[in-house]
Amino acid sequence: MTGETWAARSRGEDGSDVGRQMMMKKGKNYRLAILQTHPIQYHAPFYRGLSQAERLDVTVFYGSRRYGCEPAYDEGFGVNIQWDVPLLSGYRAVFLRNISPCPSVNKRWGLLPLGLYRKLRAGHFDAVLLNGYSLLYFWLAMICAKALGLPVMLRAETTTLRRSQANASKVRHAAKSLLCRFFLANVDAFLPIGSLSKEFYRGYGVPEEKLFLAPYCVDNRFFEQQMQASWGARKRIRAEVGTVDEVVGICVAKLIPRKRPMDLLAAYARMRNRERLSLIFVGDGELRSEIERFVRLRGLSKVRVVGFKNQTELSQYYMAADFAVLPSAIESWGLAINEALVHSLPVVATDMVSGAYDLIEEGKTGWRYPAGNVEELARILDDIVATPEKCREMGRVARKLVANYSIPVCVEAVERALEFVARRRT
Repeated sequence: MTGETWAARSRGEDGSDVGRQMMMKKGKNYRLAILQTHPIQYHAPFYRGLSQAERLDVTVFYGSRRYGCEPAYDEGFGVNIQWDVPLLSGYRAVFLRNISPCPSVNKRWGLLPLGLYRKLRAGHFDAVLLNGYSLLYFWLAMICAKALGLPVMLRAETTTLRRSQANASKVRHAAKSLLCRFFLANVDAFLPIGSLSKEFYRGYGVPEEKLFLAPYCVDNRFFEQQMQASWGARKRIRAEVGTVDEVVGICVAKLIPRKRPMDLLAAYARMRNRERLSLIFVGDGELRSEIERFVRLRGLSKVRVVGFKNQTELSQYYMAADFAVLPSAIESWGLAINEALVHSLPVVATDMVSGAYDLIEEGKTGWRYPAGNVEELARILDDIVATPEKCREMGRVARKLVANYSIPVCVEAVERALEFVARRRT
């Protein structure tokens, strides 16, 4: 059903809110509008979970159909991507008309939605949930919501971690901080994705009563189903990449400078016992040729680059591994950690991966090391191959921990936040 059709059915000819009355009869308490840039494979299951909640009636407004739903070139992976999981089923989605002269979901001016105010007004929503604040798209949504007297909630990839910017302008940094403070001052409830996200909001003076933890998560249930359907994949994949008895580490990431895959290779080359370890890189990107050249010149016969793998293919590769590595220079969360933990794999990640501070308990579910410290990473890898049985025990603990980072937990947080803004609005 289109946004226009749904909105029309929500109002009687006399202007009464028929839709709200019908919703209340069905036991719904809150009508929520969600503003997102484009369909994202990790967020769609969350929106389905919200839509299935008895108390919620949810509509997701997208600023672009061009990305996510249709085959498109991904600049990070460097290949054409078409996700093999449903991105629009199970919840109500409305695509806004984008009138930006330079359409993009990454540029500040890339999304200029036409008719957003009219759609929010027609929908008779109780609150608006924004998924960011760096794009003009979200600022316009904030303005529309405030003009309609609607409470605004925010669930963004915020973190206290910052990439080193030695040449950054102090004036520019101060201006960005001032704009951020202004935006956050107009948010009625916050849904931090983790502990460092909470710290970020506290740093801007957000009171504790406005914080409702909605941890970043993947669709745990989906991956559990994929594992059940992939029994036997461990032996098959290990045979395909040429490893049978060795310990296997996996790195699932775009092969780009920010992910620092070359650090993992350099650490592997410095190991004392690398003959006992095989590495699998699952991903694609601009550094793939450099990685393959490094492997060839160094004679690292137990390193494989298998390229981009879609959502329904990932579980097979996680199941073939004994641990995972995320050597990124900066991550606002790092959902690859969630994926690995769901597959009972401990994770090695840098101290610049925000999610590592919530999901990695040192020596229990994984290890953290200073970003860029190749020597320390090599030491950790040597320790892992020296006691491979420890990975299995850590994997069991990891699986239990990540169960708390799930869609039902996030749905419950959204409901509590809606109750809070509803009380304040009354």
